[in-house]
Amino acid sequence: MEALLSYIRYYVTLSPEEEQAVRDTYKMKTYPKGHILIHEGQVCQHMFFISKGVCRTYHDHSKKEVTTWIYPEMNFVTSWSSFIQQTPGFESLQVLEDDTELAFITKESLQQLYDRFRSIERFGRHLAEEQLAQIDDYARGYSLLSAREKYDALLQFFPGVTQRVNLGYIASMLGITQETLSRIRRRQNQ
Repeated sequence: MEALLSYIRYYVTLSPEEEQAVRDTYKMKTYPKGHILIHEGQVCQHMFFISKGVCRTYHDHSKKEVTTWIYPEMNFVTSWSSFIQQTPGFESLQVLEDDTELAFITKESLQQLYDRFRSIERFGRHLAEEQLAQIDDYARGYSLLSAREKYDALLQFFPGVTQRVNLGYIASMLGITQETLSRIRRRQNQ
């Protein structure tokens, strides 16, 4: 819970009452590697904060899993449109490491925190703005990058990713083959 509170405090100052409300409202749970938190087509009921571990979002395309993003600790993750709009989601959310620790909250409970505490509502706005900026950056430029540039951007965002995540997931997220990823990594190590 301390990791979550530290993350929130980066954006806003919390009173002791607000900190206690966060502690009382968010729930903590540890998950095993491979656990599916949300299945494609379900309405997403929770938003998660990764205290420890790694998760990925993915969807099925022509009977093949396509990784859309990899999230290391100290990040919020959910099926964003499904969680916000309470509609069936287009992606699944999977835990990628054993003993992944997640703090989670329902949409209803999050809304109650927003209604009770202005600073937590302000934090929610910061979080939404951060997510929107990342999506905008991705939509505008990421698809135009070369395979090498995409890989370098991933390493900048998540330096230890290749030691912690299946290389097939990384290649899928970058939109390249595993062979291309292996060539990029070989050249980088020379």
